[in-house]
Amino acid sequence: LIVSPLLSIGERGGCSKMKVPEAYSVESSECEDSISITGEKQWTPAEVGQTLYTNQGKKSAILLFTGAICGLVGFMFVAIIGQYQFSLGLREVNFRGELMASGNNFFPVSISHMVHDPNTPQGKCFFAFSMAAAMCILVSFHSYHLRNCYLGDDNGICGVSFLTLRSVLPPLGLILCAAVTMTPITQASLMENVATGVHSVGATLFLMGFVVFETQCLLFSKTVKLDKKRGERVVRLMFVVLTCVTMAVWIFSTSVALNGEILGLCCSDVWQIPTQQDINLAQQSEHPAIAIRAMEAMESRTPMLLNTANETVLAFTMAGYWGEAWSGIWMICGLLAIWWYCPERNIDLSESFLDNYPLK
Repeated sequence: LIVSPLLSIGERGGCSKMKVPEAYSVESSECEDSISITGEKQWTPAEVGQTLYTNQGKKSAILLFTGAICGLVGFMFVAIIGQYQFSLGLREVNFRGELMASGNNFFPVSISHMVHDPNTPQGKCFFAFSMAAAMCILVSFHSYHLRNCYLGDDNGICGVSFLTLRSVLPPLGLILCAAVTMTPITQASLMENVATGVHSVGATLFLMGFVVFETQCLLFSKTVKLDKKRGERVVRLMFVVLTCVTMAVWIFSTSVALNGEILGLCCSDVWQIPTQQDINLAQQSEHPAIAIRAMEAMESRTPMLLNTANETVLAFTMAGYWGEAWSGIWMICGLLAIWWYCPERNIDLSESFLDNYPLK
């Protein structure tokens, strides 16, 4: 076991030995279980291992908390921006340069739709906060180092332990969500639909990964150590249930909103491919930039927004949007609950490395 560039534990003659650089004055016998660097405290291999364990646990808790806060800020920022642009933003015009006939600004059907353009403020912020959150959660490996997540490595899927799956899949899913953006279904080509599928896989790994592994940890593991006095199991299960409920609202509402016309509901977004007449109208209404985008859409046969949703379809669209937002928020609150209850976050570390080990 390599402890540091200056310190390691090895086996010699059937007993544990700690090796230190020759430059230090060492008092040790061939079969002692500790060493003494002149004038300093003796350390046994067990003490060094315990010190490293507590240091890693503290670091893991800090990284988990940092990642959860980044994710929470990212989801809340994007969700609020979307609602603000719909309710208080400047009135939007269609590709003809006319105000929307519905009287409403466009409301995205999902958070993924909201952030699909990486050049917008919400797209930039979601990418930055999501990547920061994913990297912190990934490198924390909290399921290995926090005792209220540790399950042992005997159980798993296809030879891969639940510890590894829980540590890797959700943060990798968040990276896929942030890096592989979706394209609105009405405007997507075949390959863009493939990219949207990758994005959806990432969202599934992120949210369902948390639900599955947290449920397995709280209800089926006999190894995990929970704080029963403060009701840790109940609090964490509450966030799992809230995540599932809001995911159900998100999926159901989005499905209804996207199929509003088939279900006979009023009134869905109207998308059309611009014509030359539409381009002329945009130019006459003094919207040259919109006219240029309409030209590009006409050439590529890409539909553009003519009118926005209202009434029943708008209500389901908003429910789906906020369902996805709250799914992410409740999931991240579940990570914060893990951090709050883990005893590792309260570890009081030594004020010097290995408590007076002389690094020079």
